[in-house]
Amino acid sequence: MITDSIYNDQKATTAAITISYMQSAGFHIATNSIFELLYKINGWMLSGVCGAMIYGRSRIGKTSAIAYIVDALHVRYGENFPILVWSLTEHGSKVTDKSFYAGILNVLGIDIGKYNRITALELKIKVINYFAIKAAETPFNKAIMIIDEAYKLDEAEYYWLMDIYNTLRLQHQIQLSIFFVGTPREMICTRDSFILQKKDQIVERFFINEYRFSGIKSCEELAYCLSELDKTKVHEALPIDSNVGLVEFFFPYAYVDSKATFLSIAEEYWEAFNEVKFKYAINFDDIPMQYFMQSFLQCLISYGTGSLNPKYFLHKNDITLAIEETGYGRINSDE
Repeated sequence: MITDSIYNDQKATTAAITISYMQSAGFHIATNSIFELLYKINGWMLSGVCGAMIYGRSRIGKTSAIAYIVDALHVRYGENFPILVWSLTEHGSKVTDKSFYAGILNVLGIDIGKYNRITALELKIKVINYFAIKAAETPFNKAIMIIDEAYKLDEAEYYWLMDIYNTLRLQHQIQLSIFFVGTPREMICTRDSFILQKKDQIVERFFINEYRFSGIKSCEELAYCLSELDKTKVHEALPIDSNVGLVEFFFPYAYVDSKATFLSIAEEYWEAFNEVKFKYAINFDDIPMQYFMQSFLQCLISYGTGSLNPKYFLHKNDITLAIEETGYGRINSDE
């Protein structure tokens, strides 16, 4: 019937909208490592630590962790609490002090006017004034800067960061904490290079404190992630009800018959990952968050409502195939 066809199209659209939302930067769930990192960053910031390095191998979930932590800190300290997240994905190889300060202002969304007519000092003042004003508007007099892909920073940039820190602290009584994020190989090499060069000022300010970020390390942690996904609602295409959970929508018969949950398949999910790890000789103890989420979405795409072959519910073989579809094991970082 035409009505059935329209309804099925609506369900397929809802499935696509929901999966797209869960792939977006706005969707993230917490892991044990994210909670630990949040605790560390909060403690460092409160104790007045100048900086620290945070590292974890590729695809482990560092970027999502940063997004979650920024949201959590804004909930705790207010939306006006100044936190700058600066990703150096397009960082130039020849950085001047002028381009350095302009880069920060660009991330902050501050118009610098005629770039050729403004000096590096004027740009620096704009950066310092931003943090000074924003931090003073809160009762904490603190600010945070998180630099992702931090291994791309030049030595001079660390001194410019120290200058910003010192000016804020001495002239404005504002405490700025700077956190450098990257992979273990790159961040540790950067630190060791500064140690060999006896750059004690840089090392003592930015590299004494560190945290190694990891993925999902146990079945219990994976179960927690699945329980969070049990709380997630679909993003609907009208007239589908907007207060419907993922299991109820993607696996309706299992939900109606037994109130099935993703938490109930945690052990099978963990075993599936371990089988793939054994097959491809993966030696890491933890599972990168990116592969977990990709495999979960692949399960919804391949076996849930809106798929060509919808299933009653997920089983270990289905999950194993979904994990392999992500490239886990065949495309794996050795960092």
